[in-house]
Amino acid sequence: MTKTFTYLKRIKEPIQKDREYPYDLYLSMEDKEDFICIGEGSGFGSMGCSMNPKEFISGKWDDYIEKFSAHWLKELIEKIGVDQIKQEEIIEYWKKHDV
Repeated sequence: MTKTFTYLKRIKEPIQKDREYPYDLYLSMEDKEDFICIGEGSGFGSMGCSMNPKEFISGKWDDYIEKFSAHWLKELIEKIGVDQIKQEEIIEYWKKHDV
Protein backbone atom coordinates (compact mmCIF):
# COMPACT_ATOMS: atom_id res chain seq x y z
CA MET A 1 0.00 0.00 0.00
CA THR A 2 1.31 3.43 -0.96
CA LYS A 3 0.96 6.13 1.66
CA THR A 4 0.54 9.81 0.98
CA PHE A 5 2.41 12.34 3.08
CA THR A 6 2.25 16.11 3.23
CA TYR A 7 5.52 17.74 4.22
CA LEU A 8 5.12 20.66 6.57
CA LYS A 9 8.79 21.50 7.11
CA ARG A 10 12.28 20.27 6.24
CA ILE A 11 15.36 21.65 7.86
CA LYS A 12 18.99 20.72 7.43
CA GLU A 13 21.65 21.21 10.07
CA PRO A 14 25.31 21.24 9.12
CA ILE A 15 27.26 18.30 10.54
CA GLN A 16 30.48 18.63 8.58
CA LYS A 17 31.94 21.13 6.16
CA ASP A 18 30.04 19.73 3.17
CA ARG A 19 27.32 17.58 4.79
CA GLU A 20 23.93 18.31 6.30
CA TYR A 21 21.63 16.30 8.55
CA PRO A 22 17.94 16.55 7.56
CA TYR A 23 14.89 16.71 9.83
CA ASP A 24 11.35 16.41 8.46
CA LEU A 25 7.93 17.19 9.90
CA TYR A 26 5.04 15.78 7.90
CA LEU A 27 1.53 14.35 8.04
CA SER A 28 0.38 10.89 7.02
CA MET A 29 -2.85 11.39 5.11
CA GLU A 30 -4.13 7.81 5.46
CA ASP A 31 -3.57 7.30 9.16
CA LYS A 32 -6.44 8.72 11.19
CA GLU A 33 -4.80 8.39 14.62
CA ASP A 34 -0.99 8.56 14.51
CA PHE A 35 -0.72 11.04 11.65
CA ILE A 36 1.93 13.48 12.87
CA CYS A 37 5.32 12.26 11.68
CA ILE A 38 8.92 13.21 12.36
CA GLY A 39 11.85 11.96 10.34
CA GLU A 40 15.52 12.42 10.98
CA GLY A 41 18.59 11.58 8.92
CA SER A 42 18.89 9.96 5.51
CA GLY A 43 19.66 6.55 4.06
CA PHE A 44 20.72 3.84 6.49
CA GLY A 45 21.18 6.42 9.23
CA SER A 46 17.59 7.61 9.17
CA MET A 47 14.79 7.07 11.62
CA GLY A 48 11.31 8.34 12.14
CA CYS A 49 8.07 7.88 13.95
CA SER A 50 4.42 8.74 13.76
CA MET A 51 2.32 9.84 16.70
CA ASN A 52 -1.10 11.10 17.61
CA PRO A 53 -1.69 14.78 18.44
CA LYS A 54 -1.86 14.07 22.19
CA GLU A 55 1.65 12.60 22.18
CA PHE A 56 2.97 15.44 20.00
CA ILE A 57 1.95 18.07 22.59
CA SER A 58 2.86 15.92 25.63
CA GLY A 59 6.21 17.64 26.19
CA LYS A 60 8.32 14.71 24.99
CA TRP A 61 8.71 16.31 21.56
CA ASP A 62 9.36 19.91 22.63
CA ASP A 63 12.93 19.83 21.28
CA TYR A 64 11.58 18.96 17.84
CA ILE A 65 8.77 21.52 18.11
CA GLU A 66 11.46 24.11 18.80
CA LYS A 67 13.70 22.81 15.99
CA PHE A 68 10.85 23.01 13.44
CA SER A 69 9.43 26.26 14.86
CA ALA A 70 6.20 24.26 15.11
CA HIS A 71 4.70 26.06 18.09
CA TRP A 72 1.85 26.96 15.74
CA LEU A 73 1.01 23.25 15.38
CA LYS A 74 1.06 22.63 19.12
CA GLU A 75 -1.18 25.67 19.70
CA LEU A 76 -3.58 24.60 16.93
CA ILE A 77 -3.90 21.11 18.43
CA GLU A 78 -4.55 22.57 21.87
CA LYS A 79 -7.16 24.97 20.45
CA ILE A 80 -9.10 22.41 18.40
CA GLY A 81 -8.53 19.44 20.72
CA VAL A 82 -6.33 16.37 20.57
CA ASP A 83 -9.25 14.09 19.66
CA GLN A 84 -10.93 16.44 17.20
CA ILE A 85 -8.14 17.81 15.01
CA LYS A 86 -7.82 16.39 11.50
CA GLN A 87 -5.04 16.51 8.94
CA GLU A 88 -7.08 18.75 6.64
CA GLU A 89 -7.40 21.40 9.37
CA ILE A 90 -3.64 21.41 9.90
CA ILE A 91 -2.96 21.73 6.17
CA GLU A 92 -5.51 24.51 5.80
CA TYR A 93 -3.91 26.47 8.64
CA TRP A 94 -0.40 25.78 7.31
CA LYS A 95 -1.27 27.06 3.83
CA LYS A 96 -3.17 30.09 5.09
CA HIS A 97 -0.45 31.24 7.49
CA ASP A 98 2.63 30.13 5.49
CA VAL A 99 4.29 28.62 8.55
